[in-house]
Amino acid sequence: MSRILWSLCVLLASASPAAAGILKLDLDDVIHPITAEYVVQGITQAETEQAKAVILRLSTPGGLDPSMRQIIEKILSSKVPVIVFVGPSGVRAASAGFFILLAADVAVMAPGTNTGAAHPVSLGGGKPDEVMDKKIENDAAAYLRSLTAKRGRNASVAEKGVTESKSFTETEALKERLIDGVAKDLEGLVEQFDGKTIQRFDGSSVVLKLKGESVRTFEMSLRQRVLAKALNPNIALMLGLIGLMGLYIEFTQPGLVLPGVAGALCLFLAMVALNILPVNALGVAF
Repeated sequence: MSRILWSLCVLLASASPAAAGILKLDLDDVIHPITAEYVVQGITQAETEQAKAVILRLSTPGGLDPSMRQIIEKILSSKVPVIVFVGPSGVRAASAGFFILLAADVAVMAPGTNTGAAHPVSLGGGKPDEVMDKKIENDAAAYLRSLTAKRGRNASVAEKGVTESKSFTETEALKERLIDGVAKDLEGLVEQFDGKTIQRFDGSSVVLKLKGESVRTFEMSLRQRVLAKALNPNIALMLGLIGLMGLYIEFTQPGLVLPGVAGALCLFLAMVALNILPVNALGVAF
C-alpha cells in the first residue's frame, strides 16, 4: 500500500504544470484598487513560479495615488525582475502610469506611444487650496525623484512630468534617459533585452534570460473583471451621488427598501473606488 501511495505521489508531482518562464500581466484600465490587486497578485504568482521575469503591458490614463503606490511597492520588492511595456502603438501611460513605468526594472515603450502628464489632481470640484496642492505636488515630485535616481534614470527631466505636466513620446523618453528601450512588440522586447544585465532596486545585479522562454498571460479573475469596470474612479462620484439619493429616498419614504439597499450598495462601491474603504469591505457590504 505504501509503495502504491508513493508511486501516486511521484506521478502527481511529475504531472504538475511547469512554471511559466515569463508571466505577462495586462493592465489596460484606470489604476484603482482592483487593478492594483491584480498586478500584486500577478507578481506574487510569478515569484511563486520562480519565473524569469514579469512583463506588465501597460495602457492607462492614470488613476488613484494609493493604488499606484501599492503597485510600485510590489514592483520594488519583487523577487522577479519586472519589465513594464507601454504598448501596443497608440496607447499611453499617463499620470500614475508614468510613475509605474519609471519604477520598473526595465522600462520599454512601443513606437507611437507617450507617457508623462503626471501632475496630481484631486477629484471633484470646488476652489483649489493652493497650499495643499503645492504640498501634494512636492510630495509626488520627491517620490518620483527617489524612484528614478535609484534606477539610474534622469530624475530632473522626470520631475517635469509632475511639476510641468510634461509629456514624452517614446523617442523623447529614450533620448532623455527615462526609459531603457523602444520595442514594437513583446518579441522585439525579448530580443533586445535578452542577456542584458540589470540592476535591481536593492542594488543587486541580474542577467535577464528571456529568449526561448514561454510566455503565459496571468488573467484577471471574473470578480476582478466585473469590479474593475464598476469601480472606475471616473464614475465613482456619480455612484456616490446615486447612493446618497437612494438613502435620502429611503429615509423620507420608509419601507420602500429598494432605494435604501441600492443606495447603500452604490455608496459602498464609490467609497471603495476612491480608496476610502479597502476592497474586502466591499465583500462585507455585499
